[in-house]
Amino acid sequence: MSLSLIGKALLFGGLLLLVKVSAFSWGSVVLFLAVSLFLYGQPIFNTFVFLSSFFVSLLLSLVIIAEIDNSFWLSLAIILMGFVFYIILGLKNLVLIRRKEWHYFLQVILFYLLFLILFFSNALDFEVIKISAIFLISLLLIKELFGTQLPKTVGRRLLFVWLDSLLISQFIWFLSLWPIGFISLATISILMTFLLIDITLRYCQDNFNRRWLWERALISSLLVTIICLTSRWSL
Repeated sequence: MSLSLIGKALLFGGLLLLVKVSAFSWGSVVLFLAVSLFLYGQPIFNTFVFLSSFFVSLLLSLVIIAEIDNSFWLSLAIILMGFVFYIILGLKNLVLIRRKEWHYFLQVILFYLLFLILFFSNALDFEVIKISAIFLISLLLIKELFGTQLPKTVGRRLLFVWLDSLLISQFIWFLSLWPIGFISLATISILMTFLLIDITLRYCQDNFNRRWLWERALISSLLVTIICLTSRWSL
């Protein structure tokens, strides 16, 4: 089964390369989307559980290769997205062990790639569109994550999903005003995003305590301070 997933991931990467080489011809894009959907849907099992991650990964894959022209970085991007596709299939088909941890790791990758793309492409442009996109994608990914990390008996789960997504989108808008590099902005974003998600998860699991909160807040603050001090500011 693992070898089968590797083959599917390699095919995914090959089709992604074809899209880039063909300059995003309609035929190559349709082929990429159709084959990817087929690979994801076989076998028909847990199809809807990880569907948000699957669609977000498709979108990010196409946007990333559209932004990259350097052959070295393009190769790395295709390998990374193939690995992401492998994780999604491994989660869906119950091949991976410690699936909660793998799913959490997958969400970190997808969010980080999302933030890199948005800050790289000048976050101040099309502000409303980008913030809306962050909110929608956050809503989909967090809803999926909470669905696997939290028991179904947790009340108000959907409320926390909406609240976290709103806070994340507003924080990203605030960060977009900072005159530092896109990698630094994306790194700060991922630290704060998963600090918020972890707080929500612990609260819903009745595993929340002040000591943990102070420790995480202190570590996150120190990392953000280091990032800010080592970044180049263009005032």
